[in-house]
Amino acid sequence: VVRGDPDEILQIGPLLETHERFPGRTNVQVVRVDSPGEVTARVWERGVGETSASGTSAVAVAAATHADGDVVVHFPGGDLRVRLEGGRAYLRGPAAPVDESSQGRREDPRVRPLT
Repeated sequence: VVRGDPDEILQIGPLLETHERFPGRTNVQVVRVDSPGEVTARVWERGVGETSASGTSAVAVAAATHADGDVVVHFPGGDLRVRLEGGRAYLRGPAAPVDESSQGRREDPRVRPLT
């Protein structure tokens, strides 16, 4: 997570993704803190390039910029909400199917709907 101008992701992302300190490559987030509890970010995913949003990146950005509490992370693809509480992170946001394949799918008893 890099604090800076999210519009610089196209320059910063490829440089950090392939930096020698990350032999397996890495994801990169550039974030600007807009106000307490609100940030704007863009994401560069290793091997993919820029993505419109990422739940994993939303949690990383929230944890890097806030100790606890609610954080709204604005991505080009939409907003995600993260609650940091007692060393845990809770993520909320829209979900949409991208693939209907059932090959290799199995139910995971640890996954349950948020209430």
